[in-house]
Amino acid sequence: MTTAEITNDTIQSIIAQAHGTEHWYREPLSPHLVYTDSIKALAEECGMYWFIGVVGTHMPAVLEQFKSTEDTFFTVEMKTDDEHRAVFTINYEQYNEVTDEYEEKNVAYQEIPYVDLPQCEFTLFLELADWEQQIFCLMCPGDH
Repeated sequence: MTTAEITNDTIQSIIAQAHGTEHWYREPLSPHLVYTDSIKALAEECGMYWFIGVVGTHMPAVLEQFKSTEDTFFTVEMKTDDEHRAVFTINYEQYNEVTDEYEEKNVAYQEIPYVDLPQCEFTLFLELADWEQQIFCLMCPGDH
């Protein structure tokens, strides 16, 4: 599939079809990141291996947050506009005792001037997979 053929529906369909994984794949440039079959399918079918690399570049911030608060679950969000600009974030929820509510806190934020994706928005999960080695797994919500 060429990037011209990729649509928001294509991306959403791949994410929606995720239901667990049989394999974990290691991101070679980030020893603290693995990903599932569905993320591999997203990367292969939509030419998005670069996205896994973007997550990998922000792993030091995720690890720092994990070490300071022991947060083990994060959301990874990507929003693109019709001019192919993107905003990438990694977030976690923190309990506020004063308001008795959870608040979304940002761990990583990056504006990307050009991506070869259509206008779309999606959320993936990043969860601790191995406590001792501090390895996190990037997955689609259906993999969780």
